[in-house]
Amino acid sequence: MGNQIRNTLYLNATTTPSEEDLCWHPLVYVGTWAGMQQERFQITASQTREMLEHFEAGIPTNIGVPINEINHKHVDGALGYVRKARLDANGNFWGGIQWTERGKQFIDTGEFPFLSAVFVHNGPGEDPWPTAHNFIRRVSLTDEPLFYTQPTIGAGVISASMYRPIDDTPDTPNGGQVAMTREEARAKITEAHGELTDEQWAAVTEGVAEDGFEKFVSEYAGHTFDAPADATPEAPADTAPEPAATAPPVIDFAAIQAGIAAAIEAAIKPLADAVGAMQEPPATDPAVDELAGVAASMQGRLEAVERENAEHKRKEFAAEIAASMSGTDMTVAASAVELLTALKFDPSPETADALIEHVRANKGLAMHPTGQIAASMGAAPAEGQTDEEWFAAQPLPSFSRESIRTISARKGISLRAAFNEYIYPAS
Repeated sequence: MGNQIRNTLYLNATTTPSEEDLCWHPLVYVGTWAGMQQERFQITASQTREMLEHFEAGIPTNIGVPINEINHKHVDGALGYVRKARLDANGNFWGGIQWTERGKQFIDTGEFPFLSAVFVHNGPGEDPWPTAHNFIRRVSLTDEPLFYTQPTIGAGVISASMYRPIDDTPDTPNGGQVAMTREEARAKITEAHGELTDEQWAAVTEGVAEDGFEKFVSEYAGHTFDAPADATPEAPADTAPEPAATAPPVIDFAAIQAGIAAAIEAAIKPLADAVGAMQEPPATDPAVDELAGVAASMQGRLEAVERENAEHKRKEFAAEIAASMSGTDMTVAASAVELLTALKFDPSPETADALIEHVRANKGLAMHPTGQIAASMGAAPAEGQTDEEWFAAQPLPSFSRESIRTISARKGISLRAAFNEYIYPAS
């Protein structure tokens, strides 16, 4: 009787769940990566294939990979299991997750919106799998993922993510992603970022092929879109108003300008009255020359104040743009801040065209990962090293490389100069 009960429990635990019960989510990405506690390392498609082979062979367990950590601290009892696994067309490792009721509760809070896989990478293996050099050991819920390009796990609806579940079909071998339609892509972006106007949607999707919306949605998972002009954010209910921040001292440039203008008028008026009363003014008049000099000097001061005022406003706007569009994960590039500032203060067809070209080249505003730039980046080229060789040695994701090359081509500058414009944000 005891054996019969144990067999029944085993069968219930290992019964393959239906696709509707699974939340598909990327766990390991192919590429070159570096974390806060890891040296720079590379994951290849052959290594993720070996991870898939070991998963299918029952490593680490015959019912899947346990999700039993929060920010890599063990919790008693699994929050879920990776019950199925596949590779997409790029070799990235996807897990089909079956959440426990307790795991769903953690997801619903939204406190830990990402997954972080703990995996053995390129061996040696560990007991009891000494020959397994590439496999996933366990998975952790986290708010600081190594793979920062991953989508968030949807709160409320566990299966809602920025990616659709991937299916094995004759047209999508080895778990290739199902093609996403334009309408489905807009629905995903709207779900994550709020409603976009038709003009905003047309601008950000210009140049996207009909079979490229899956990739488009994944690339924009961490981006921020400008809200429509008529969107009014709702004030949260039952929330006490935050105390007003102490405003910095404000220079009243308008009052300064008015005072200078009044002083100029007062200085010139006697001269104008004197000139009007003269039938034939003398060839030279020291008083007239002195007043003219005073007027010219004060006019120069007025122009200097106006220039200082304009520069102050320009820097203030650039700083606000950089701060508001950057976050803990991504930082807006200096090139994007420069174009937005130029469009506000020096509007012209050329400025607008440059911004449109920038958005097209970067599929949005140029961003780079916050905190992911190694201390060695940007070092001077070694002796005899070409601009291309120096650029190839920089540890950058592919989308950053494309943006830097676009800046170099548009401005006719070296890749190193374009790198500095892109990487270091405006201040």
